[in-house]
Amino acid sequence: MKTIKFILTRMNFLYSFIPLAKFLQNTGYDIKIITSMKLVANDRKPNSLSWKQNIEEAITICNKVNINYVINDLELFEIAANTDILFTIEGHGIQNSEKLDSYVIAIQNFNDFTIRIINKDSKHIYENIDAIWAYNENYKILAQKLGFSGDVFVDILPGYWHYKNKKQQALKKKYNLGTHTKIATCYLPRSTTVHQKETHLRDFEWNTGNPKHDLNHALSFAKRLTNEGYKIFLKQRSKNRNPELKHMQNYIEDIQAFPYTSMEMAFISDLSYGYMSAAVMDSAIFNMPYINFEKYEYPPETISLYTQHYSKNTIIGASIEIPIEKIVLPIKDKNNNRLRQNVNKAQRSLVEFIEKKC
Repeated sequence: MKTIKFILTRMNFLYSFIPLAKFLQNTGYDIKIITSMKLVANDRKPNSLSWKQNIEEAITICNKVNINYVINDLELFEIAANTDILFTIEGHGIQNSEKLDSYVIAIQNFNDFTIRIINKDSKHIYENIDAIWAYNENYKILAQKLGFSGDVFVDILPGYWHYKNKKQQALKKKYNLGTHTKIATCYLPRSTTVHQKETHLRDFEWNTGNPKHDLNHALSFAKRLTNEGYKIFLKQRSKNRNPELKHMQNYIEDIQAFPYTSMEMAFISDLSYGYMSAAVMDSAIFNMPYINFEKYEYPPETISLYTQHYSKNTIIGASIEIPIEKIVLPIKDKNNNRLRQNVNKAQRSLVEFIEKKC
């Protein structure tokens, strides 16, 4: 029996780890989700497992789904000992390690992949990763372009597996929303400007744009949708909190780690929009209408990770400069509802990949 471990350092990794761990455990592998307090000791972000309340929540979540969750003080090489496969999210937990004996797979969840792999402070992580799990061939091509020489497993990411048999109407009922209520979710832009300097591919400085301008646009577009009969939710990450919006009843942050609030909202929404947000991939996989308001301050490789999801009239891009009243709303493609069969295929392919590599 192969031993597979998951390095859990942040709470938002659970939405990927839990569906994957459940599947692999049911397939017959020996599974452990592990938090080493040595690996999180200096991480003081709100979602870090260095906080007692997060440890307690992680224990509750794992117990509920009967996954073995281990908390210890081991060094990473000790965790990797006698381990066939070690899963990480984007290399978190192995930042300071040497090459490990186990086969390391990094689930590439987020669209800031292009930033991490070219940043001088983080690109070394990918030298200690044996394989990247990427959503599609575009990520594979980009990974190779950015210097990654390991294996690339390409298929639907495990966070989406949880929704294999879910129904939108049932989830609306779960959240006490009328099944016929039109839901629209705004994935709010960053509340501050982030400045980046790329030095790996080119000498290029860029930033995430004017947060006040973007927020005003988000609220104006929300007003238009409200007038068209949508119930609006304004979704923000806790680290990007908008204090000026907290008094609003429809302003939400991440309420739960699993199922993950952001992904739940993407699944139940009849329309979503964001500002270069990774939520575009969620909506694309769920075949839910989405508008990506484009910002051109980003490097072309990063922009491509958002625009690659455009699909006919369902996932669309729009300039933030277009008058709001002139934007044509996207519509759902009723002939593109293949989540279950895509997950089934991914699960078969992953087992084949694991058996081949280990």
